[in-house]
Amino acid sequence: MPSPDDTNARYEIPFTQYLLPDGRKRSMSFAVKGESARKAMQIVDAGLLFEAEILTTGEVSLTVHDPDLEEDIAIVVVPNGPGMTDAVESLIEQATTQERN
Repeated sequence: MPSPDDTNARYEIPFTQYLLPDGRKRSMSFAVKGESARKAMQIVDAGLLFEAEILTTGEVSLTVHDPDLEEDIAIVVVPNGPGMTDAVESLIEQATTQERN
């Protein structure tokens, strides 16, 4: 597991992507580093799922889903494009904050 002090450690977060128009699933990943990598690994180790869906508006919905509760515990909706790294990091932060509550 990457340590919080290792800013170069990368982690490929496994995402399930739901595709238009019918919600077909495909596996994808998104790389994060440092503290975000450590937190993302904790989320996955806790059995939570990362999911992504391109909406009909062209925006992307990113969620952390708890399959036991059958609900999303964190969600970020952003324009598809260069801001995805910040959005994934925001999603991770939101999910880890939720876990502490």
